[in-house]
Amino acid sequence: MKVFRAILTILGCALIVLGGYSAVTFLMQRDFAPVQEPTVEAPQPAEPEQPEETPEEPTQPAEDPELEARHSRAQEILRDMSLEEKIYQLMFVRPEAITGVDQVTVAGQTTQDSLGRCPVGGLVYRADNLESEDQAKELLEKTAAYLEDGGQIAPFLGVFDDGSETSPVAGDLAGETLDSFATVGHSGSGGQAEQLGKDLGKTLADYRFNVNLAAGAELSSDRSDCFSAAGEEAAMMVSSYVTGLQSENVAAVLAHFPGEGAAENGVCDKAEEELRQSDLLPFTAGIEAGAAIIQVSNMTATELDTAPCCLSSAVITDLLRDSLGFTGVILTDPLGGQTISAQYDEAEAAILALNAGADMLYELNDPEGVYTAILSAIQNGELTEERIDESVTRILCAKLQLQIIES
Repeated sequence: MKVFRAILTILGCALIVLGGYSAVTFLMQRDFAPVQEPTVEAPQPAEPEQPEETPEEPTQPAEDPELEARHSRAQEILRDMSLEEKIYQLMFVRPEAITGVDQVTVAGQTTQDSLGRCPVGGLVYRADNLESEDQAKELLEKTAAYLEDGGQIAPFLGVFDDGSETSPVAGDLAGETLDSFATVGHSGSGGQAEQLGKDLGKTLADYRFNVNLAAGAELSSDRSDCFSAAGEEAAMMVSSYVTGLQSENVAAVLAHFPGEGAAENGVCDKAEEELRQSDLLPFTAGIEAGAAIIQVSNMTATELDTAPCCLSSAVITDLLRDSLGFTGVILTDPLGGQTISAQYDEAEAAILALNAGADMLYELNDPEGVYTAILSAIQNGELTEERIDESVTRILCAKLQLQIIES
């Protein structure tokens, strides 16, 4: 029995020892097992920030210092002008319209008084005003002097002269024999067109004329005052002619926009794109050559507007100004003529033309009546003085460019 107890005692001690060892081992394994470090991903290099693309500024054409100087000078002159003077500056009329004389051949007291009352921006003469070299020169010299000596703006003095044998100045007065526009056109020579412009310019300037209403810009094969019926050929000739004429400080007037060669009985039914490929080509070339004045036709271009072209903002502002980029003086066709007077009162037509974007009103029958109507339109808000100022500024810039007024 004692032996049995001893064996049990030994076995119990052994179990205790083994249990303690197991517990210690467990604890050691738990407390001292290698710690697994948390996996940390290496930081990836940041993508370099792409600079935001700055849209390129559109390249602005360099300002022409001469243009800036003329515009600045025109603004100075404008500031010193009364509203009455500005309104009359818009008128380009026959001398008979302001004097009431049937046929003006001398510039005497009546002319002086009339210009004091109506200091118009331009006067246009015909063959019946010009009788001889001496008479014509005296007529224009005195007319210009009356305005300048009276503190007014020197006028445009215009004539239609294509250099032909029967033309009022080069042919009748000077007795020169110049090639006709058509003859020069047939030659295909831009050099001859430029020389024709220079020769005409010298002759006209000698008589004190500073505007020529003949420029051959319309397309025709049977008129002596047109270069060609082909748009591209006429364009080359017009460009060269404008360069030659204006080199003598005589303004070229491109007429009759957008091209009466495309009209039948005063109506043109060509679409704008068709006009651009033909009749507009000489005008575009003339604009690029620096033509000072464009005269807008009284025909109706039905695909552009239902109103006569010279009263249409679609033709004058949208097409000629905005689309073709013309910045010079825009002259109407005769507002006192039968085409316009059949549909409109002259004063009404004048206000419509100015609101459409025209700068000068051509061949009015009653300048004083039109003046009163324009003044009234400004006073009642139908027309703004700012619109008048825009046109007068263009007129003054053209006169400065042609050295009609001093800079």
